[in-house]
Amino acid sequence: MPFSCRGQEYQCVVGSDVQRDGMYLEVTDTQDEPDVLEVFYSDQTDQMTFTAYRGDIPLEVVEWAVTLAKERLIPTARR
Repeated sequence: MPFSCRGQEYQCVVGSDVQRDGMYLEVTDTQDEPDVLEVFYSDQTDQMTFTAYRGDIPLEVVEWAVTLAKERLIPTARR
């Protein structure tokens, strides 16, 4: 699901991480540096963590990623 912001195009990927025992949502920038941010949900702790891979991420992109992560990463039974 693409997202446009300030002339940049962003994409997200949702996946499972067996080693860290959880799910992640990763946002990439299709035009510049590919890695932008990651939101990770831990099945062990029921907590989400946010990792920014660069410092100039527009707030709109962060808000978009957090909203998607809340919808797609947290198991329905735990919401």
